[in-house]
Amino acid sequence: MAPAGGCSGCRWRALSASRVLTLLPDTPYPMWVRVEQAIQGVVLIALAWTLTRPAVRTHLRAVR
Repeated sequence: MAPAGGCSGCRWRALSASRVLTLLPDTPYPMWVRVEQAIQGVVLIALAWTLTRPAVRTHLRAVR
């Protein structure tokens, strides 16, 4: 069961699973769409990693 506050890891797994499904060889998408979505996945992972850094979280708490 997910904790009462939600499952932040569940959200990232769902997003990454949707990206993986588009990269499967049996999908009807052309290769350029697959490449574009792979690049978007890398950007999403980099953004998620950056925003969840302790320094950023501390800074955002201080601003509020």
